[in-house]
Amino acid sequence: MNLALSFKSRIVYLVLCAAVIAIAGMIPFSAIIGERTFFPMSIAIAPLAGIALGPLAIVAVVFGAFIDLAIAPYTTMVGIFDPLVLGVSALVAGLLISEKKSHRIFAFALGVAGLIMAYVSFIIIHGELVGNVLLIGSTDMIPSIILCLITFPYLRVWIRSDNLVRQSWGVFVISYFTISAVQHSYSWVLFELMQRISIEEAVWICLHFSWWERLTFAFVATVIGIIAIIGLKRLGWGIEKIQE
Repeated sequence: MNLALSFKSRIVYLVLCAAVIAIAGMIPFSAIIGERTFFPMSIAIAPLAGIALGPLAIVAVVFGAFIDLAIAPYTTMVGIFDPLVLGVSALVAGLLISEKKSHRIFAFALGVAGLIMAYVSFIIIHGELVGNVLLIGSTDMIPSIILCLITFPYLRVWIRSDNLVRQSWGVFVISYFTISAVQHSYSWVLFELMQRISIEEAVWICLHFSWWERLTFAFVATVIGIIAIIGLKRLGWGIEKIQE
């Protein structure tokens, strides 16, 4: 492929991706407990951007999310940090299907680091016992990390497979991991630093709210992702074509 054409194509893809993120970010999905704000649909779209465009998707996602911050403040949880967290989730999704194993391991490590930071924030800020803190993320972050670890060797193969079932599994696992272990954990740490919610509130949210919300986000991402993959295939395009 001509390098100039490739560069122009990448710019077009990034601009389109930023526009999609901006539009999705204006659509409220679920209310944030105790706040007059909502989690936006862009949370489900960000990992798809990473799968389609690779790590470079972070640029488009951050740009689109900053547009949301200006025109849809009702979907912000941690202010100016929201676009950055969303961008990291897209970055991780892109790295998880990288050709280099070191990149894939780094992506997985970023998710584990998010969970650890969530634990540390509660221990340091509130002086909570480790036993209580371990309940944080028990219904969403930890399951997503375990699922990603089990399927880690196959994710890249599944995404590039011609088998729709395997592709669906690949999109779901990557979406669930990035939405739960990355976007949710990083946002949670920042939210805790800003709001100082109690361990009781945090555990209640995990047990009654976070688990189904993150699963729903992942299912929505999977459905949208598979529809997009089918559409691109009918046009003669695949993931490899877009990432050229």
